[in-house]
Amino acid sequence: MRNKVKLDLDLTPLLDVIFIVLMVVMCQMSINSESEREKTVEAENAAEEAQAKYEVATTQLENYENEDQLVAFITLNAMYEKNDPRTRHIRLAYNDETLIEDIVITPETQEQAYGQFVEEITSFVQSKEGSPVLLSIDDSRILYRDYDRMEKEIASLQEVYNNLFLIRQE
Repeated sequence: MRNKVKLDLDLTPLLDVIFIVLMVVMCQMSINSESEREKTVEAENAAEEAQAKYEVATTQLENYENEDQLVAFITLNAMYEKNDPRTRHIRLAYNDETLIEDIVITPETQEQAYGQFVEEITSFVQSKEGSPVLLSIDDSRILYRDYDRMEKEIASLQEVYNNLFLIRQE
């Protein structure tokens, strides 16, 4: 029979290499996991900042939607009829161009019309007490005498109401 040779294999160096590779892989995973944690924290901080900016923008938008409670606008448009220059119109509109009143001025009703004009402005300014009221006159087709009279009436109202401001267009 043949002699059997006993072969002794030493696997210790192979196990050392496997443990070294395992250690390198675990260290690499630890480093990667730490950088991922840092990225997650940065992303959470960015999300919190974005949330804060969103809340500020939402608040500003709500204020914009309620702007008519903060500042009131009156647009005064006065013009004469082309066919009959003796008949003039004063149209008052506020904030969203909603018509408040169309006042017709004729030579016979001139004083009543200006009285109605003063009443309309007065009631609107009183309803917006505590808020500034900006009044702008569109003077593109207005007669000088109407413009002069309305300016005087507005000046007298400004003496009574400190929240009425006339904006002059240049």
